[in-house]
Formats: sequence, C-alpha cells, structure tokens
Amino acid sequence: MNTELVINEFSNKQFVQDTLLQIQKDFSRCGWEIDSSRLNQRLTKVELEELIGEKLVEIMKHGESQLLQLIYIIDIPEKEFLSSVTQKEVVQILSEKILLKEANKVYLRRKFS
Repeated sequence: MNTELVINEFSNKQFVQDTLLQIQKDFSRCGWEIDSSRLNQRLTKVELEELIGEKLVEIMKHGESQLLQLIYIIDIPEKEFLSSVTQKEVVQILSEKILLKEANKVYLRRKFS
C-alpha cells in the first residue's frame, strides 16, 4: 500500500464518502452500524479515525472475539494487529490502521475500475 497516495486522496470529498461507505459496509458485516448521517458531512481523516475509534471502544466492551472478527473482515494482518494491541494507544493505532486499509480498498477500486 502506498500510504502517501491514499492519504492525499482525503482531500477529495467523494473519496472520503466512498471510504465511509466502505467502513460502514465492513462494520455492518460484523453486526456493527456506523452512523450514516455523517455521510453528507465533509469529514477529515482525523474525524474518520475518531468515528472508528468510538466504535472500536464499543466493540471492545463486547469482547475480543467481536474485535477479531472485524479485524479479519477488514483484513488487517495479524502481525500488525498484535503489535497494536500491546501499545498504550491501541484504539488510536487500530483506528488509523482500519481507516488506511479501508481507504486503500477504495483507492484501488477507483484506480483499477
């Protein structure tokens, strides 16, 4: 993943909306809903990370298996996940990893469609 190219796309409103839709899709596959009212707002990368972080805190309260299922669906590599959960800022780190992974899916779909 070329992280810099993906991050640059966050200046594009449609890219941000498509990324939020991708996040909603993957979270809903685990039974977790992301607030769709935010779709019409102009969100920044940081705001998207905060939105993901809020949901991660909620998911973590329901147990490890819920979080692992989400990580599997989003396709965060096990090594990255394990290194994240040992950090003090686990929610912030995982939020960023999830956002970048979801944004990369949107970026690649746009590039090769």
